[in-house]
Amino acid sequence: MNAIYHSRYQRQTDQLNWGRICGIAFAVTVQASLFMMLLVPPSPDDTSKDEKEIQAATIIEPPPPPPPPPPTPPKEIPKIIPKDLPPPPKNTPPPPPTQPPPPPVISNVVTPMSTQATPTPPAPPPPAVTMEASVDNAFRSMHPPEYPREALANGVTGTVVLLVTVSEDGEPINVTVEKSSHDRSLDRAAVEAAKKWKFIPKQENGRRVQGVVRVPVDFNL
Repeated sequence: MNAIYHSRYQRQTDQLNWGRICGIAFAVTVQASLFMMLLVPPSPDDTSKDEKEIQAATIIEPPPPPPPPPPTPPKEIPKIIPKDLPPPPKNTPPPPPTQPPPPPVISNVVTPMSTQATPTPPAPPPPAVTMEASVDNAFRSMHPPEYPREALANGVTGTVVLLVTVSEDGEPINVTVEKSSHDRSLDRAAVEAAKKWKFIPKQENGRRVQGVVRVPVDFNL
């Protein structure tokens, strides 16, 4: 009985061990191979081959275009020599060489006019503008000479010529009798009237200066 049980147990253990061992071994082998494939990096030979192929593809250039055909030489135009022209004479002497014209003669003498500029004469001064003194007729008519009573009663008439020195402001500075009327009363009346008048002063180049004016004074009835 024991022998039969032992043989059955041994048979069952033999069958279970072999199946498990084969399955476990197969699974371990597959997992190890997958794990090793994941761990192993790609070989540099493959990448180098790809890079070489890429470089070869980029380096290879297309063949250059064929050279252009050589230019055709121009056709020579045949020279036509007329037959009617006489042949050129033989042994004709060559024409004499033409001599160049002589260079112009440049004189080194410099005239004084070329070195010194002619001085321009100065502009003539403007003519002097002078306006003599004169009496202001408006003041003369406002202050006429007073006829003396005795001369008026006696019918005395005459003309007195006065010399009046006029200042820059037109004021009479000095009044004298240049020509008398042969009556003292008439002369005094003319002098007194001239001292009250206004005068236009003398002007030289637009500037007022002192001057002398001759004024005749008439006494008529």
